[in-house]
Amino acid sequence: MHGERRQRKPRNCTAYRAVLLSRPSPKNILQEAPNAMAVIPAQKLQSIVQETFVKAGCSPEEGERIASHLVMANLSGHDSHGVIRVPVYIGWLKEGLVEANKDVKVVTDTPVLAVVDGQYGFGQSTAPQAVRIGIEKCKAMGLSAVALRNTGHIGRIGAWAEMAAAEDLVSVHFVNAAGSILVAPFGAVERRFSTAPFSVGVPRPGQPPIILDFATSLVAEGKVLVASRGGKALPSDALIGPDGKVGNDPTLLYGPYEQDGARNHRLGEELAKGRRWADIEAALPGVAEGAYTVDAAIALAARHNVEMPIAQEVHNALFEGKSVQRCLFDLLARESKDELADFPAWAERMRVDAPL
Repeated sequence: MHGERRQRKPRNCTAYRAVLLSRPSPKNILQEAPNAMAVIPAQKLQSIVQETFVKAGCSPEEGERIASHLVMANLSGHDSHGVIRVPVYIGWLKEGLVEANKDVKVVTDTPVLAVVDGQYGFGQSTAPQAVRIGIEKCKAMGLSAVALRNTGHIGRIGAWAEMAAAEDLVSVHFVNAAGSILVAPFGAVERRFSTAPFSVGVPRPGQPPIILDFATSLVAEGKVLVASRGGKALPSDALIGPDGKVGNDPTLLYGPYEQDGARNHRLGEELAKGRRWADIEAALPGVAEGAYTVDAAIALAARHNVEMPIAQEVHNALFEGKSVQRCLFDLLARESKDELADFPAWAERMRVDAPL
């Protein structure tokens, strides 16, 4: 059958000191293995992940969808896009950077083209909706192009190429993570690009599809995340420091971190600029990670009932067809007020002298 997943042997998931198994669950969820690793059956792990997201506010259907996608990434050999993402996703949900149970909104629609707004939903919910739109248009017209914006992390891109291949369609997938500028151009030391993942899916009659899926950087950011958690080590030249020396120490990307603590790849950038760790740490409460585009800023403000007039007018000029002259006029004519006056109490933590 076209699009059938390539069958892989279960593999060690060293980032979690666990082995993911596809065989039926044993009586005990955790068993002591000869190498002192915890053995977690894949189906049981998927149930745990699903329950985690449901308790965080997702519907059972969305929880199952996210859990299935993450565990399958581990079983496919991509720990960087597997269950290591669970605490990151939950953190984003708690901070209001993603929202549960969102359906996409089609904002531009032609017989062959669509622009789809994910409304900051989980990528495991928004991406399949966007791909389904592309599949339907392609089957009707012979080709299609769909752009998905304002969405959470969409996980392993190859999964969406597999989805199209299962419908006997060739697909090409480009990802531009505008809020995650991590990659130095060849011969440079400063970050200028995102990892810009790329994937292609080609169905084959009677055989599994050919799936090409990779970051356009030497390694994906998630590989660094896995290495920082004790997983597979990075190639010796995967990262580059501000002095131009290459290495594979995850602190080059994340800065200092505790083994069980959070990872923030923007800290490494600030250290490279010469900022002291103590100054960066003091400013951390003011970082709303993810609000690095005007759309994200507007959405974040709306969720907390906060006015952001400059960001709103930039949004109007970029996306609503409002003239720049009119945007400037409306800003200048606006009554002056203290924008922080109506902030919730947590806004006081955003008053930092040297924001990131």
